[in-house]
Amino acid sequence: MPIVDMVETIRHKIMERMSHRRCLGRKWKLVPKAFKYVQNVVKDIGEYIVRRSSDVMAEVAGPEFTTVVRLDDKTCTYRAWQVTGLPCVHAAALITRIRGLDICDFVDEVYTVQRFRETYVVPIAPMVSKEFWDKVHLSFTVQPPRLHRQRGRPRKNRIRDLKEKKRTYMCTRCYELGHNKSCKNPIA
Repeated sequence: MPIVDMVETIRHKIMERMSHRRCLGRKWKLVPKAFKYVQNVVKDIGEYIVRRSSDVMAEVAGPEFTTVVRLDDKTCTYRAWQVTGLPCVHAAALITRIRGLDICDFVDEVYTVQRFRETYVVPIAPMVSKEFWDKVHLSFTVQPPRLHRQRGRPRKNRIRDLKEKKRTYMCTRCYELGHNKSCKNPIA
């Protein structure tokens, strides 16, 4: 494919993808991967024990270890919440124990639909087909690169493809496979 046609094809695909994602962004409350993650985390909080010390801080004991969760800073000593921006199991256990709190409010703003929409808000400008483009006449022509002989002795045998089967020879003298008629075997 010529380079101009290839670039045009890529531009068309990007335009379609961005338009599709703009339409998807109008339907969501939270980005689907983040929403699915939050739902899976909420399912796993049954085995965690929450010991609240204040409205925003608690100690969450799990099957393996105990962590400290702070809702005002959005931190957990497990550190998964700080790294990913999504509440870990320990934070989800505390959030679901407090009435009136929605776990989606504690997801980092990177995963919000507003940020998703902002990503795709700038449209790619449509263009007319290349028949309507201005003709540009260059003062030079682009030539292919000069070919020169490679160093070393030229190959006699071609490089075979990996999928290509190796040819097996059958001797015309003894009718065995693997060699040609230059064998010393007795004639059959």
